[in-house]
Amino acid sequence: MEAITELTTLQVGNKIHAPKLKKDFILADYKYDETFKEMIANLAPIDKIDNGFTIRFSDLIKLEYLVY
Repeated sequence: MEAITELTTLQVGNKIHAPKLKKDFILADYKYDETFKEMIANLAPIDKIDNGFTIRFSDLIKLEYLVY
């Protein structure tokens, strides 16, 4: 696993680990958002028990999410 930084290339289907939540997600899709003026990502749960969520790429970096 590697920490997500400004230089990390993410693709749909990448597995993302949220260390503070202690959960894993899959990058379902991403797009540029005019409201936030940056890229946002939709993360889907790996197990169907949890809910997915939308997060800004800058927050993925700040919250020290990992990709593997």
